[in-house]
Amino acid sequence: MTNKQLEKDMLKAKKRRPSFFDTTLAVFSILYGQFIIQVEGYLITITEPYFHPLPNRLIGALLVLAGAIKLIGILTDYTPMRKVGIWALSGLWSGLFVLALTFSFGSGYPNSGYLFNGFILAVCLRVSLRGNYD
Repeated sequence: MTNKQLEKDMLKAKKRRPSFFDTTLAVFSILYGQFIIQVEGYLITITEPYFHPLPNRLIGALLVLAGAIKLIGILTDYTPMRKVGIWALSGLWSGLFVLALTFSFGSGYPNSGYLFNGFILAVCLRVSLRGNYD
């Protein structure tokens, strides 16, 4: 085995190792989704009051499902599950970010919830834009 081959194998192994952001995002989304499911009406209190038909439990369940898909994809090293998981999480966190912005700068009072959702959305976009799903 030559040094160049060894370097290629080491780079390949390094790319296959899950990053901190991937794993943290999946676990955090699962935990946040469970919190939304357990605390009835949580999203309504931090978003526009006009969104009262907002399906809290469905959004929580989707966060849990997308986070679980991402986490299973990481643990089994299955690239299609990783892709579907991060795309779903990016969409869900984008929606939660827009809801938080609507409340904070719409008819609601100034609230720092959009910073939290914006940070998680930035992590999602960092992971998905990196494009290294292998």
